[in-house]
Amino acid sequence: MFGQNHLLIVALVSLFLGGAIGMFLNGQTKKGIISIVVTIGLVIVGFLTFGLGFLALAAFEIVAKVDAIIIANKLQNGIPVGPDQWF
Repeated sequence: MFGQNHLLIVALVSLFLGGAIGMFLNGQTKKGIISIVVTIGLVIVGFLTFGLGFLALAAFEIVAKVDAIIIANKLQNGIPVGPDQWF
């Protein structure tokens, strides 16, 4: 189901466009949607708190990107992954 370049594609897309897109590419649609909602919420909080929410957004995006890459690696190696599984 996932080709040999799946990990590379997910890594590049996640790093440049956001971890949520990598989650979608991994087939974790629900997790991707939740990630987008959290990102939008943290952007709003960032504006309301004069930038403090952007620190939380940066931390969340790092976690989302790393998660998408680790899940892509598992999928590429044939390891089963649940639809809502993290790392």
